[in-house]
Parts: sequence; C-alpha cells; structure tokens
Amino acid sequence: MTLITIYSLIYLFASIVTIVLANKAQHFKDRHPAIDGAASLEAFKALARVNMYFALSQIVVLLAGMAVGGVIIFLHGATGFLFVMATNAILLLLSFSLLAPRFCAKWSGFAKRFGISSMRERRDHVQSSQFQSCDHDSST
Repeated sequence: MTLITIYSLIYLFASIVTIVLANKAQHFKDRHPAIDGAASLEAFKALARVNMYFALSQIVVLLAGMAVGGVIIFLHGATGFLFVMATNAILLLLSFSLLAPRFCAKWSGFAKRFGISSMRERRDHVQSSQFQSCDHDSST
C-alpha cells in the first residue's frame, strides 16, 4: 500500500467521522429543540460523550495524516504538496459546509442578545445617519 493510499484513507476516515458527528448533532437538535428535562439532558450528555471520543480519535488520526503528508511532500515534491493541500482543502470545505449554517445561526442569536450588529447593519446605520445629518444640515 502506497503512502498516498494510506493518506487518502486517513482523510476519508476523518471525512466520514465529520459527517457522522454532524448528522448525530442534527438528529439530536431535531429531537430536542431545547434541553428541558432529564431525558433531553441525558441524551445531550451521551451525544457530548460520543463527540469527545470521536474527536480524540480524530486528533490521533489527523496527526498521523500530517506525518504521512509530510513524507509525501518530501518524497514527491510539488506534486505531493498539491495533493496534500487538495486533500486538506476538501476536508476543510466539508467541515465548513456542515458547520457553517449552525455557526451563523448561533452567532446571530449571540449578536442579538448582546446588541452586536452585523457589518451590514453597521454599514446601513452609518449610511442612514450620514444622510440624516446631511438632511439636517441642509434644513438649517
């Protein structure tokens, strides 16, 4: 088995773990919109436990992947580097596509709770206040 095959299998495993954990989290969220009782708290604890075990295993696997990737780059030069970067980009894009919608939803809830506006809202506020000040200056 070549190093490229081993590296590909490592990242395939990491991708599968990422997809499985994202699906488990979404399934929990669908079944329990809020943690409002002992049953939902126990389900959350079980989900957190599974996520932590998989995260620890994924750390070990990806560290091995980094070592194999370094050897691939050393042996194959620029072609190996492009292969390693492409593989990492695929895993990164997969992670972002699975996690970004939840992150954006959480951020918007956090921002509303603490009065933090988005860049668009700040820009619109600044533009509207500039127009108001111009209108105010022209009426005096």
